[in-house]
Amino acid sequence: MQYCLWNYKMRVRFILRKNAINAAGLAPLYCRIFINGRESNKFSVGVMVPAKQWDSKKQVVAGHPTENMKLNQIKTDLDGIYLSLKATNSPLDPETIRKRFTAKDKQQIAFLTLFEVFLTEQKKSGKLTKSTIDSHTYKKNNVEAFLKQKGISGLLAVNFKPSLATRLYDWLLGESGISDNKTYACRILQLVKRVLRFGVTKEYFEYSPLANETFKRESKKEKKRLLPADVERLELFCPSSETIAQVRDVFLFLCYTGFEYKDLKKFNPQQQIKNFDGVDMIIHPRAKNGNVCAIPVTSKIRVLLNNYKNGWELISNQKFNKHLKTLSAEAGLRVPLSSGWGRKTFGTTKVSFELFSLETTAKMMGHATINTTAEYYVDILPERVALEVKDKVAKGIYTI
Repeated sequence: MQYCLWNYKMRVRFILRKNAINAAGLAPLYCRIFINGRESNKFSVGVMVPAKQWDSKKQVVAGHPTENMKLNQIKTDLDGIYLSLKATNSPLDPETIRKRFTAKDKQQIAFLTLFEVFLTEQKKSGKLTKSTIDSHTYKKNNVEAFLKQKGISGLLAVNFKPSLATRLYDWLLGESGISDNKTYACRILQLVKRVLRFGVTKEYFEYSPLANETFKRESKKEKKRLLPADVERLELFCPSSETIAQVRDVFLFLCYTGFEYKDLKKFNPQQQIKNFDGVDMIIHPRAKNGNVCAIPVTSKIRVLLNNYKNGWELISNQKFNKHLKTLSAEAGLRVPLSSGWGRKTFGTTKVSFELFSLETTAKMMGHATINTTAEYYVDILPERVALEVKDKVAKGIYTI
């Protein structure tokens, strides 16, 4: 396509990316604009064509009228930008036309498409674990179900207004049947906001429609953890079966190490126990995010490792939690034990009863900052205050 307007010539040429042919034989088309010997950077036009049917000389896809119509529309849009620049006496530069066109194209990106781009980049970055990616994907599917039910699957990202976010929140807690957990609903909205912020950083649009919105989770509930007396009760308890006995031992190991249940799958004592200045430490990357834990190996940990030299016979987390309810009832704890109680028990025990600092406890638990440790995993109990007071009195630096 060539133009001869006001002594300027513009030529649009599409280029097939032969090194990006997918399994279906499709390859993306890129475009370049030429004006009087100057050319723009290559840019994607968002069209995939059968590589074997692409005619580079004629600039058409043989036997595919729909794709050819798309290409003609792109040429028409570029022509419109060209004429608009000329009408305002703006410089007729191919790179300017490219930027105008891609900005227009990006502004029209659908929210669900943007979400897919976001997930793709997250996967490529390697910074998130598979479980986190799966969680994001599940949340994306929830949002997609909402938009589909409301008949707005093709909603543009820039049109995801606060009023729509409110409708999504109400839908999640109501008719969707997905969850009655306000915290979970807020997490989905926070992810939506993050996706829109991603769109801004990638220059799909200039401003996020949810930039000034805050989605607060429910206030913290009472932390679910055991006290040292409860842990001792489990240590002395004689389970009714071998299955419950092993479940008890695994749970105690979680209490002693601060592990999550899924951390046990990749725990290798032979490779991950190292000695630092005479102290054996478990150096273990968390399954959740790869953050490294540094956990001192106590005598109780050694006993369990010796008893299970051939490894744990791990079951699903769901079955494990079911057996924990049985264990709790048999041991007389009368609390709804789950695997997460072990990690929270560890945090509170280290800070409130063994007087480790928050900083050291955070490192043991593999937290990036002490904020997570303090807010979600540790209770500063009166026992901790009493122990510190006694310690300072004994050192002569405090009087009571």
